[in-house]
Amino acid sequence: MSSTDSPNDSKRGGPHMVCAAAATGIAAVALVGWVFGVESLKSVFPGLTAMNPLTALLFLTAGLALALPRGQALILPAGLLLGLMGLFRMISYAGWDLGLDTL
Repeated sequence: MSSTDSPNDSKRGGPHMVCAAAATGIAAVALVGWVFGVESLKSVFPGLTAMNPLTALLFLTAGLALALPRGQALILPAGLLLGLMGLFRMISYAGWDLGLDTL
């Protein structure tokens, strides 16, 4: 074990894996709802607003990035994608419609 590794790095489970499973599961259910047109699967709880398909894809990306082992090459691109999409969302809230909801 190197000096930068924590004792918990050797564990496969942990809170990050719970979050990864939750994000991936929620995204997968919402995407199945969109693909097959099942309204009750499109939202986290029945009766709430449906999750946007792009949001579901980003949840899936976040969940998969959380599940990757530390140092994996795909973590940085996933983080950059998520950060960029968050920035684009904030820009759209400021008044510039980037059309993210219509993709």
